[in-house]
Amino acid sequence: MDPYLEAEQVWAFFRKRFIEAICRVISVQIPSHYPRLARRRYQAHEAIQEEYIELRKSAQEPPTTVIDIVSPTDKTTDSACKAFLEAREETIVHGINWVEIDLLLQRQPLLESLRSELPEWDFAVTVNRHAKHHQYEVYLSTIKKRLPRIKLPLTALDRDVCLDLPTIFTMAYDEGGFASLIDYAKDPPIPLSSETHQWLDATLKLAKLRS
Repeated sequence: MDPYLEAEQVWAFFRKRFIEAICRVISVQIPSHYPRLARRRYQAHEAIQEEYIELRKSAQEPPTTVIDIVSPTDKTTDSACKAFLEAREETIVHGINWVEIDLLLQRQPLLESLRSELPEWDFAVTVNRHAKHHQYEVYLSTIKKRLPRIKLPLTALDRDVCLDLPTIFTMAYDEGGFASLIDYAKDPPIPLSSETHQWLDATLKLAKLRS
């Protein structure tokens, strides 16, 4: 992942591109379902809407799976956090698979069990299957490693589908033109350890994004 994407003026654009890339991949990989964009609403200084993905077999049936991507405001704004947690709880209570993708370095994770029970990590994907109430499958990664490939649950009669997050990230990043939008000569918008700063500097120079 790229910590520069967490800049306030960049994140919303990247999140939209990432969601669009997930939808395109799902449309090809899962012909039995179609992705539909839904919206979660909350009030901050103004009315805010955040899109997430519902997988459905038909418009008349409830969602099989919900995929949501955590935003910085979900961690930093009380109303946004409340709306996100309520959406998660409602999804799980109604027997719908929940997939939560947290690609943010800043702040604590929204799932409390991730805060102390697991090895060192930067990014996490948590999956709750409809048949396993509040039992989470957890996929972890660090800033120095590729994002994980995850098993996407559907109905009890369907096999899991592999969702390749590294490929999806690359699609969103390249199609959004973020390499030219971001000034990699500057420090990232979030604090990093000195060791991570050194690693990032070397990585950017190797990619010719920094001189």
